Amino acid sequence: MSASRHRSINEDAILDAARDCVLAVGWKRTTLTDVARRANVSRMSIYRKWNDMRRLMSDVMTREWTGLPGIEELLRNDDQHNAHSLRDLATALLAITDSLRENKLFAKVIDVDPEIMLTYVIQRRGRTQNWGIAAFEQMIHQGQAAGTIRDGDPAAMAHTILLLCQSWLVSAPIMAGPPTLEALRAEQVELLTRYLEPS
Repeated sequence: MSASRHRSINEDAILDAARDCVLAVGWKRTTLTDVARRANVSRMSIYRKWNDMRRLMSDVMTREWTGLPGIEELLRNDDQHNAHSLRDLATALLAITDSLRENKLFAKVIDVDPEIMLTYVIQRRGRTQNWGIAAFEQMIHQGQAAGTIRDGDPAAMAHTILLLCQSWLVSAPIMAGPPTLEALRAEQVELLTRYLEPS
């Protein structure tokens, strides 16, 4: 296959095919050959960019998680901190976290291959977590400049917010019952709001 043929391959189509394969049979049962077949490209075309499923799925998950509904609006570089209260901000953060838990791909991985996600909880951070920390840090810088978020180290605060959201993502369903998930969400919003508000 020529270099021009390789460059013409639609990477989004490959990621879509990988996502579809995982939704069908799970991550561990999906191979690069399966993805190539579903995308209707040669196996070597995929190998040139992704030499194993871990690398391919890293790109799939990064695209999926960073494209969740509400993220773009939340992180838009405008005067959002003057337009929205910290309670609105906290509510939006938890709503995005809820949407990740309800995401079909996330739910499939948790249901079929949960140990893969465990890697990103107890062993190392993934690209999406690093992306979230950077986005939160930017948001905090903006809020501090606008006077709507308290003083403090934006990096440490961003890591703390990620820890809160990650705990809510993974553990909220098993903690409900009573209290209800709605009651727990209200307490999380209160916790995050008070954490960020200026003294």
